[in-house]
Amino acid sequence: MKSLLSLLLSIYSVTGLSQFTNSNTLVSSSGTTVVTNTSVVNTGTLSLQGELVLNGGGTFTTNSAIRIPGLTLQTGSYATSGQITVTDNLTLQSGTFLPDADAQFIVGPNAVITRQEGYVAGTLYHQGAGDKFFPIGTADTYTPVSLTEVQNATEALVGIRAVNQDIGINTAVLPVSINNVSSDWYWEILAENTFNGARIALPVLPEDSELLSSGNVEGVVVEVSDDLSQANSLGRGSGSDGTQVVSRDITTGPIVTLGARNIVQVVIRNLITPNGDNENDYLFIENLELIEGTKKVYFLDRWGANTGNNIMDFVNDDPGLTAFFERFESGNYICVLQLEDGRKIKQPVTILKE
Repeated sequence: MKSLLSLLLSIYSVTGLSQFTNSNTLVSSSGTTVVTNTSVVNTGTLSLQGELVLNGGGTFTTNSAIRIPGLTLQTGSYATSGQITVTDNLTLQSGTFLPDADAQFIVGPNAVITRQEGYVAGTLYHQGAGDKFFPIGTADTYTPVSLTEVQNATEALVGIRAVNQDIGINTAVLPVSINNVSSDWYWEILAENTFNGARIALPVLPEDSELLSSGNVEGVVVEVSDDLSQANSLGRGSGSDGTQVVSRDITTGPIVTLGARNIVQVVIRNLITPNGDNENDYLFIENLELIEGTKKVYFLDRWGANTGNNIMDFVNDDPGLTAFFERFESGNYICVLQLEDGRKIKQPVTILKE
C-alpha cells in the first residue's frame, strides 16, 4: 500500500478547484491546465508541467521552490510566498500578485510576459541577460519599469520593486545639474549573482508631473546609494518622452528615481586672441560648469577636417590653454564641444594672432 505522504497524482485536466492544497507529491502532465478560484497552498512536492490559472483571489504559497511553465492571473489578488519561477509564459489579465518580503516571484530567462491590466504589487525578479520588462507597482498604482541590455551572464537574478514615498535624500548630495528629485516615488533594485548593470526606463507618474514641469528642466534618472549619501545622474537617453524617462547610462542600483535636470544653454564664445593681454586669450564656454561629465573640445578647419588640436577634458579659465592656442594660425575654425552623453555643440570661432 502506498503511503499517503508519497502519493503521486498524475493530473491531465483539472478545472474549477475551489481550493488547491497539496501536502503530498503532485505532478501535472504537459498540456494540462489547472484552474482554481481561490488559494493555492503547497506544503509537499508540486511539479506542474502545464498551466496554472488563478481566478478569484486568495494566497499562493509554497514551502519549496516550484517551477511553472505557464501562469495566468485572470482576476483577483493573490498574496504569494516562497520561490515561484515561471519558465515560459506569465499572463496578467487582471488583478495583482502580492509577494511578501521573503518571496521570490521569478520570470525565467526565456519567459514571455503578456499583460492586460494585471501586475505584480511588490518585487518581481527576472533571470538572465537581455531586455527585461517589469509589470510592477504598489497595491493601488501600476508603475512599470524596463531594463535594457542587462549586462551579465545568464545566471543573474534581478528584482525591482516600487516604493510610493519620499526617498528623503538631502538635496546637497545631488549633482550640480539636478534641481530636485521625486518626493513620491523611487525604485529599489535587488540583484543576486552577477549583475553589471543595465539602462533603465522609469514611468512618469502623475505625482511627478509638477517636478518635471516646473521651470526650464527635463527628466533624468538619478541613482542613489542605499544610505542616501551619494547621488549620480544617469542622464536622459533615447526613448525618453512624457510618459517615461530612459537613463543614458547603466545602473546597478540599489535605488533609482526621477530627477529634474536644468536645461542649460551652452554658449561657445567665438573669438580667441592668444596674445597674452588676458582678454580672450583662450576659449571660454559659458555655463560649462553646469554640464556633467567630461567635455572634449576639438577644432575643424574650413574644409571640415580635424586640425588635430584636441582637448580631451576641457575646463574654463585654464591659463595653460594660452600656449595651446598659440599653435593655431590666424583664421576661422569650427569649435566642436563633445559632451559625455554624445551630444555635440558647434560654433564658428575666429583666432586672431597679433
